[in-house]
Amino acid sequence: MNEYPHIQVNTGSNDPDGHDLVVNATPMGMNDGDPLPIDVSRLAPETFVGEVVMRTEMTAFLQAAQNRGCRVQLGSDMLFEQIPAYL
Repeated sequence: MNEYPHIQVNTGSNDPDGHDLVVNATPMGMNDGDPLPIDVSRLAPETFVGEVVMRTEMTAFLQAAQNRGCRVQLGSDMLFEQIPAYL
């Protein structure tokens, strides 16, 4: 059953080029050696990068984004921002 028939959903590539905000909302990064969810070499330094993985505070993805000059949001911080809306 389609609950929201008027909402259009499109999927695209995992290329972050041209995006102001990039968030890893996958489990990639929970384990050492996981592949990165995107090609971080395509991140612009002004891109804000977020993470939902909380197992490790600074994931390889966030570290790679930070190394490119991006501001980053830790997974645990994203959770804390959601708690008031949840309650």
